[in-house]
Amino acid sequence: MAGGNMSPRQKMINMMYLVLIALLALNVSKEVLDAFVLINQGLVETTANFAAKSEKVYEKFTTAATLNPAKAKRWEQKAIAVRAQANLMVGYLEDLKIALVIDVEGLDPEDKDIAIEKMKTKEGIENKADTDKPATMMLNDGKGAALRAELAKFRAFMMTLVAPEDVAVKDAIQAALNTDDPPRIDGEPQISWESEFFEHLPAIAVVCNMSQMQSSVRNAEAEIINYLEKEIDGDPIPFNKVEAIVIPHKTYITLGDTFRADIFLAASDSVTAPVVAIGKVDTIGSGDYALREVFDSLSIVNGKGKLLIPGTTIGDFDYEGVVFQKTTSGTKSYAFKSSYTIAEPSINVSPNKMNVFYIGPQNPVTVSVSGFGSKQIRPTLSGVRGTIVPDPRKSGDYLVTVESPGTCIITVQAEIAEGKWQTMGTKEFRVKRTPPPTASFMGVENEGPLSRGRINVARGLRANQDFIFDMKYHVTSFEMSLDVGGGVFIKETSPNNRLTLKMKQYLKKARRGQLVIFSKVKAKSKNTSIESIPGVIIKVK
Repeated sequence: MAGGNMSPRQKMINMMYLVLIALLALNVSKEVLDAFVLINQGLVETTANFAAKSEKVYEKFTTAATLNPAKAKRWEQKAIAVRAQANLMVGYLEDLKIALVIDVEGLDPEDKDIAIEKMKTKEGIENKADTDKPATMMLNDGKGAALRAELAKFRAFMMTLVAPEDVAVKDAIQAALNTDDPPRIDGEPQISWESEFFEHLPAIAVVCNMSQMQSSVRNAEAEIINYLEKEIDGDPIPFNKVEAIVIPHKTYITLGDTFRADIFLAASDSVTAPVVAIGKVDTIGSGDYALREVFDSLSIVNGKGKLLIPGTTIGDFDYEGVVFQKTTSGTKSYAFKSSYTIAEPSINVSPNKMNVFYIGPQNPVTVSVSGFGSKQIRPTLSGVRGTIVPDPRKSGDYLVTVESPGTCIITVQAEIAEGKWQTMGTKEFRVKRTPPPTASFMGVENEGPLSRGRINVARGLRANQDFIFDMKYHVTSFEMSLDVGGGVFIKETSPNNRLTLKMKQYLKKARRGQLVIFSKVKAKSKNTSIESIPGVIIKVK
């Protein structure tokens, strides 16, 4: 596993590493095993250097995203994902190295700090030459195959960040994180990737192999983030036209407000700020302009001329000027012209139902101020107990809830400058109680005839309301009186909206011409308290 742009020091370490691997096959002395410790230390140091250099590149992503989030933020997010995945992969390998040392040295599982220290010195790992335990752990226990899968997954993730046409970058990542089986030697059985790196090798060489893989991961990480950093600039946008642009904050302002606008060049020099002048403009040649008589030069902030015109007189006004920009071929001028309107403050608070607020329901209103967006408007309520809150269903709409009769006053403020609010006007509304509903028995309201057949299938009373708000009233109690002749009435009370059993029995015995009177009817809605409503008189036919 190698590739990428390696330093001469890294190349030297890799060469020594290959030579030592070859010497192991000859069963050379303990000095060779000790040399692997030095190689491992060099690989660890190289990996740390890769990580440190990459951190500086990550800082560049953060700076670019802060200065230009629209352009650089998505690349910063990709870089952050690369760092997270690389850290996970390096950590995975580090855990394997620690687990191997613990196994080879016979340490307790919790002795991770001891294992880390043992990898730092020649004398640290006593059983450097052990070839059985590394093979058992990585091949027999399947940890080598698991590592191979993790490296492949990491490699695939890195590949997704590279454009298909950038073959050189893809090849570098593939080489650095290659997990293919080695080429088969004629007459020899195929050796797996796991066997190549973990079988028939002493423990210290296996540790070295894992350190080399960590270095390759950091190398691939550096390759990718350098690639992504270049992608921030992308393809430069070709400019074939340079013009003066006027962007007013608002083109409609009210008396006492201030007209504000940004005036700048669409393709400006980031080094040389323009000069923006306001005044009458004369054309003195093709693309050349001059200002007549008296003119004002604007203050320049971030390449933009800041125009401020106090609104002292009502009417429509024009303004014009010239942007002067220094170039390598001299100073060029670009004329501009625009207009604005100053008007009396006005507000619009229009009720969506009636010119009245009712106690109980949420009264919808639309609040607007000419020249201001809904986020720049702030209505308040006074005069009666109540609230006015934004309607979440539609921008600019509000819901008014009132609790007592009287006169409600809606005051509307607008944000005429950042953090500066001005009262634009007020509007008065009458507050009334909602009209009570009417009791209904089998569709009859107030009074009317009903046949015995319809009376006998009745279940109870309803509360109907012909009103602009759907209040959904329901009957909470009522009294029924049945005329039995001689001015005598039988009375029965229901604690809800349904006929009681006795009421049904009386109604079944009712004769033609008898009166059934439903009185003392009470009803309520979700937003109103219990109230008395008109009853119903039924004549049996």
